[in-house]
Amino acid sequence: MDPRPFPTDGPYCIGETAFHHQGSESDLHSIIEAVAESGCHAVKFHLLLDLDDYMVKAHPAHATIKQWLFDADTWEKAIGFARNKGLDVVLLCNDRLAAHTALERGWNARGVEVHATGINDLLLLRAFAALPGTVILGVGGCTLNEIQVAVNALRSMGKKEIMLMHGFQNYPTDPNEIRLSRMERLRDLFRLPVGYADHTAPEDEDHAPLAACAAMMGVNVLEKHITPWPGQQRIDHQAAIGVDKMQEVIRLMKRMWTMRSGDPLTFSPAEERYGATGPMKKAIVASRVIPKGKVLSLEDLAYKRTGRTERVSQDRLPMLLGAQALRDIAPDEAIVLDALALADTPAGMEHFFINNKDR
Repeated sequence: MDPRPFPTDGPYCIGETAFHHQGSESDLHSIIEAVAESGCHAVKFHLLLDLDDYMVKAHPAHATIKQWLFDADTWEKAIGFARNKGLDVVLLCNDRLAAHTALERGWNARGVEVHATGINDLLLLRAFAALPGTVILGVGGCTLNEIQVAVNALRSMGKKEIMLMHGFQNYPTDPNEIRLSRMERLRDLFRLPVGYADHTAPEDEDHAPLAACAAMMGVNVLEKHITPWPGQQRIDHQAAIGVDKMQEVIRLMKRMWTMRSGDPLTFSPAEERYGATGPMKKAIVASRVIPKGKVLSLEDLAYKRTGRTERVSQDRLPMLLGAQALRDIAPDEAIVLDALALADTPAGMEHFFINNKDR
């Protein structure tokens, strides 16, 4: 599969498996099915083939994680299973062997992710630079200098497609500590696309809008832990949501994205109707009978809503002063330019305010 860049024209959701499978291949496939059912566009796998390249043997989690490891053949079956479900694949490679294996086997994921724990692991970054697909840098808890080092290293090795993924797992993450505004700053500083990895608690009553709200900031890529067993005490369950909740997150993301999409300076058809002079905005009308031949003064004019679209905008009032009526104009009749002979030198806005400040 050709690893295309991530789309930018709408929400794109990645369902994360992490170690939620706890070493069971059938459970891994169940999670993949849940990701597909939820409506996510991609599934993310945490590949770990050489545990000793990832952590020291004395690490408290070493013995547990060792029981959960899959070999390359098992991962190849899982990747094929996911693609048969219509899912894109994102590979988070925790060690160099995993990255080298992905390259050798031609897994060609749409994205390959460097976890924040290895943001400046230059040996791992060197392995990632050779992989096809967008390199996703997990930047939760990373300083600007650490991010710059990683970006510079990848670019120096020819990698152009890079994305920064904001967010961190704190089992679960307190929304008050997330700092969503950092995404905008990172996007401006590094001129790179930014995604959001949400790890807020599934039981939070505001979980769905909390997970989806980054879409209102123009962040279209969202990562979420997905589980077929909501509430079950498994690794990473604190941030894992079920299919129905993920569907709600995606629904909200789409609505939020639609609300903020499009040229910010271009009106929608509905807004154009709302902003029309006459139906909504007051139009300039005759305040009294204006007989043919009369030179218009401020007392002849008023602003009123007419209930229909008028051609003369509100700011034209100074230009109308001093014009001569070419026909009788009735009270409340909207002023139109073809009913007037404009003065040779119409008054400007500044002249109007200076000369009418007390009226």
